Amino acid sequence: MIFIVGAHATGKTHLADIICQFNFTKIDLGPILSDIHKKSGNNGSFAEWINEGEKKFGKNFTDDLLVNEIKNKINSLDDTFKPIDFIIIGSRSITGLRYIMEHIGQYNNKNNKVIFLEAPFALMHERYKKRESADITVEQFEEILDSDRRMGLEELRQVADFIIINDSTLEKLSDHALSLLRNKLNYKLSENIWKPKLNIK
Repeated sequence: MIFIVGAHATGKTHLADIICQFNFTKIDLGPILSDIHKKSGNNGSFAEWINEGEKKFGKNFTDDLLVNEIKNKINSLDDTFKPIDFIIIGSRSITGLRYIMEHIGQYNNKNNKVIFLEAPFALMHERYKKRESADITVEQFEEILDSDRRMGLEELRQVADFIIINDSTLEKLSDHALSLLRNKLNYKLSENIWKPKLNIK
């Protein structure tokens, strides 16, 4: 499985969607965890639910939930469509990433890998404002990135197997990603006829 990590607005979802055109399946950990919270019946906030869970079940409360969800997705595959591999996004914690990677095992006997995605600050800031449809100031965005750093952003970069700099177009990002998959990770890529093509501009 391939984990795509990095700060806010570096383009992790775009990169995952590009790769998923070639018979990979994306797993986004953030929405999965939010959905588990909603279905839990807990009336507290998301943060309160996590704090309560960690007190009751230990510091790896959310990590264990995510490991189970990833394993369930893999085990629920049928013969109709089996992906080449899984692309996992949504992890910003170095401790959480390490725990999940240690406990999910392998898929198709491929070693789990980490791609760290980065981009220039000004470009990330503009992408974030566009994505959130909000006029986020430079100072506010710096606070958001500070939160990423506290969760272990630099450590994530250090443990990554590959680093991609997303400082241009989606087409250039696509070229980087597909070259990496073919030449470094030795995937045999063929387009997935069941998924719509990504409109790269």
